[in-house]
Amino acid sequence: MKVIKVYDKDSDIRSYNRNVFRATESLLATFPYEYGENYRHNLETLELIQVDKFTDNSMTGYYDDQANVIFFTKKMAVGHELFHMASNDLEEGTYAFQSKMQMELGLIEGMTEYFAVKAYDLEIPGAYPFEVFCVTMLEDIPNIFKPYFIPNNKEFISLFPNRRDIYSLLYSLDAYNEMYSKILDNEYNKKDDDINITLFRNTIKDVFNSLIEIELSLEKDPHMLRQYDFKFMEYLGGKKLELLFNKFYPKYYEYADKLIDKKIRKRKM
Repeated sequence: MKVIKVYDKDSDIRSYNRNVFRATESLLATFPYEYGENYRHNLETLELIQVDKFTDNSMTGYYDDQANVIFFTKKMAVGHELFHMASNDLEEGTYAFQSKMQMELGLIEGMTEYFAVKAYDLEIPGAYPFEVFCVTMLEDIPNIFKPYFIPNNKEFISLFPNRRDIYSLLYSLDAYNEMYSKILDNEYNKKDDDINITLFRNTIKDVFNSLIEIELSLEKDPHMLRQYDFKFMEYLGGKKLELLFNKFYPKYYEYADKLIDKKIRKRKM
């Protein structure tokens, strides 16, 4: 990895890719003022370091939450990383809703890209489309974003009546994230491919089930559950997810439809 250029406070960091900073700050302005405190504080010492490439060729950006530095190869990656920066409390040493077990990274990445999509007016996520889908299904929970911007794992977990459901979602989404990366990188043994693809599909099923169980624990009104049904299937049918799962799990939509039917649609209106 070769450093191409360093942008720091002395070089007026916001003059670089200024529109991205403006868009980030505009979205933060739609939340309570305290949500943006870490962003404003971290901006004072933030460095942007442009590099030629990462060891992992699929990466275009990375935020070092210890050093408060964004490494990037392409401008478009800076926006996503700025939200990672906004979720980092440098003084307390806490980061989003991450626990010591660090089993929340999949959902944290999804939430980070979720904000990037909204801030930069993207039609579809540039990264983590399945994780963004999960965040979209959680977005109506009151105060769901507070423990991200004001890092607090306990407060995040307390938003869910049944802790088992949210832990299941976090664990399953992390497992999905890890397995999908290995499948793409062909790290699995050829003879084990069938087994690993089956595990991958089961992990996706676990994510679906966890999302639905979370909604059932929060919402008892059958009419509102039906609204959730419509939203779930609409977002799940998006082109990005269809392309994502086409090769490894082409029947994902059919499975989700059956699961929603079993758990939500058959409830009496």
